[in-house]
Amino acid sequence: MGYVGTGADAWMGGGPNGSTPSTVTYEIDNVVMSQWTGIA
Repeated sequence: MGYVGTGADAWMGGGPNGSTPSTVTYEIDNVVMSQWTGIA
């Protein structure tokens, strides 16, 4: 995931700051994929 939050973001504790560790690991237990056909 390439998302980097801002200090104003409340989810996941906000954006990186001085207390953020140099390595962060996410564990994902479910992924759902679908294909958009472009037809509404």
